[in-house]
Amino acid sequence: MQLKNHYHCNFCDFDLEDFPIIKVTTNVTEPTLADVQEYQVLKKEIFAAIDQKVVLIFDPSSVKWMPADARIALGEGVKHSEKHYSHIIQKAYMVIPNLVLNILFKGVVLVSNTSLKYSIHRSYDEAYRCAFADMKSLAA
Repeated sequence: MQLKNHYHCNFCDFDLEDFPIIKVTTNVTEPTLADVQEYQVLKKEIFAAIDQKVVLIFDPSSVKWMPADARIALGEGVKHSEKHYSHIIQKAYMVIPNLVLNILFKGVVLVSNTSLKYSIHRSYDEAYRCAFADMKSLAA
């Protein structure tokens, strides 16, 4: 599969214009289990075509709440990513600008019990600066 610059599902958009930085931005305020499942399918399709180190910027700022079944599915998806893509995911940069997202994120991390490297940032710009700097160090 040839990678495109943009992918879309109800839950989020994938932006690969700055590849190997992959930006994932949510589109919904209250994602459902079906939204998360559709996202997982699209993520698998994209990552199956990647054969080099990448960093992720995940910006869930649009999310105001997520039901428990969707949080659990998202955590299970993180487990899947760790098992199948840890050799290419250098690090994830999480945009967590408020308390509600912080609580939701901690729930996802609890379910996933991930050992993938990640950092939390209050803004997209901060996350992007850090991701860009890390990618430059990989290329050096």
